Amino acid sequence: METRSTASRRQRALTLLELIVVITIIGILMSMVAPRAVRWLTRGRFIAAEHDLQAIVKAATMHFTETAIYPDAIDAVDLDRTPVDPWGRPYLYEVTDDGPRAWTYGRDGEPGGDGEDGDVFWPPVETP
Repeated sequence: METRSTASRRQRALTLLELIVVITIIGILMSMVAPRAVRWLTRGRFIAAEHDLQAIVKAATMHFTETAIYPDAIDAVDLDRTPVDPWGRPYLYEVTDDGPRAWTYGRDGEPGGDGEDGDVFWPPVETP
């Protein structure tokens, strides 16, 4: 006959089979969530880059309204911090006939590319 403490211990403890089932369920759920989380992070980097680029162009435009001259380099743009893209490289900047333009080449740092290696321009550039 079992004592009261032995019976209560059996009710409280997880069996090995129950533990394996729980771990398997958690693994299945994680395998469904992980790819989606990676896409969210990638999309977040592009959104952050686009917002930074908008701020750079806006600051350059504000400089133009005050001085009638666009800054010739990104360092001359009045920003709170040194602008680096979400991949850790400095943003690129130039003044064109249409005004200031800023961009980043994405994760790979090379022109062109798709997905996370894609380029981000502000103002947006239409590709053929």
